[in-house]
Amino acid sequence: MTTLDLSDNNLSGQIPEQITSLLGLWNLNLSGNHLTGEITHKFSQLIELESLDLSRNQLSGSIPPALSNLTFLSHFNVSYNNLTGSIPSGNQLNTFTDPSAFMGNPFLCGFPLNNSCDKVVTDEPAYKNEIKTHNHDAIWLYISAVLGFVLGFWVVWGVLLFSEASRHSYFRVVDDFFDRVYVSVVLNFRLIKRKAKRKEVITLSDSVVVEAKAKQLVSSLAEPRFVARLGCKSPLKSQKTDYDKHMVHSFQDIQEDRKQQMEL
Repeated sequence: MTTLDLSDNNLSGQIPEQITSLLGLWNLNLSGNHLTGEITHKFSQLIELESLDLSRNQLSGSIPPALSNLTFLSHFNVSYNNLTGSIPSGNQLNTFTDPSAFMGNPFLCGFPLNNSCDKVVTDEPAYKNEIKTHNHDAIWLYISAVLGFVLGFWVVWGVLLFSEASRHSYFRVVDDFFDRVYVSVVLNFRLIKRKAKRKEVITLSDSVVVEAKAKQLVSSLAEPRFVARLGCKSPLKSQKTDYDKHMVHSFQDIQEDRKQQMEL
């Protein structure tokens, strides 16, 4: 076997050392998994290895200096892990000048990265202390939330559970509140329904009243004594004039009745 590609397989755990017994390997790709632990120094036994890709994992620790013994190694990538310390030098490792092969490791320093090892060593304890402080604060936040919930629960429900008078008072207040809400909803609904019905009745009554008064007026104008009582020479002219006046008074009466009904 000369090539072993296990990339992007969601593998977890540490890199098995049995891989280092495959002395004929030329290419080994374990990238894109969830491998943890340190990079074993036994990779230096794969003397014919030309490509080693361990990128995009969760490997920690430092890069073994023994990898400089791989004289045929032409491709090496450990980017995006949790590696720390300085990048070893010597032999083939000096030929890897591309920073992208080591990027994504915040506490990895040395050539070809621009990170100073003195600065990384100084900042690493502060970063770990910050993580511990954050975790400590998060734990206390969860504890206080749980205690607050338990305390609030027993303050309210404990009183109701052990005090009969408080329990009766509480449910009396709740029942009274829901009764008020129910009565308010029912009254408002009936009021809206009554207004809509009243408006419909007023509209129908107006048309009936107008029609009745119009018929009454026409029948009264048809009588001969109506013209004689008015003393008009032209019956048709007098009938038309009186009809117009009577219609005006009828509409005024209707408007006054409507105003009184709306006020009610």
